[in-house]
Amino acid sequence: MLSRGKGNKSITKSRRFGVLSFLPSLENSELTAFIDFLCRNFHYEKTLTVREVDIESVVPLARQLGLLNIVSDIFKQVRTKLSPFVVKVGVILLRLISDAQWLMTYKKSLLSEKVASSLREIRNRGINTFALLCEISEDLSLEPFIPFIYEAIILPRLPFLLQDNFQHPSGLITATFI
Repeated sequence: MLSRGKGNKSITKSRRFGVLSFLPSLENSELTAFIDFLCRNFHYEKTLTVREVDIESVVPLARQLGLLNIVSDIFKQVRTKLSPFVVKVGVILLRLISDAQWLMTYKKSLLSEKVASSLREIRNRGINTFALLCEISEDLSLEPFIPFIYEAIILPRLPFLLQDNFQHPSGLITATFI
């Protein structure tokens, strides 16, 4: 559902609407194939660790943002029907957030402003989408991921937590209280 080239935005919007309105009628096996198709460029890992990231080796940033947008829309639309996929999608989201945070922390001087802006957007949308997944899934156990979430996502953002407010909380505050 990524727009290729310079096309009409209303066409892309109507395609997205068509797909999202069709999703609730799918069977579990069809949803499995759909989620696998969405996540085909992203690697699912059973064990998450903070790692060094090379900007050249990551999935293109536009594709990451596209995944975050569509996952957010899908989980808002279908909600509990997708609970079997929350762990897989959640792990992929955590990896995207972690990689973006690592690049912004350790490779900041090498990044152009456009790339840094995209990484911030990936981190923020990723955290908000992960918070949405946590709200939707009642059976999601975060215990195996808590050390990774703390080390990769919360710890680097702690100095900026005082700048947040509770009227318009950041994704980090929202995810912290889930």
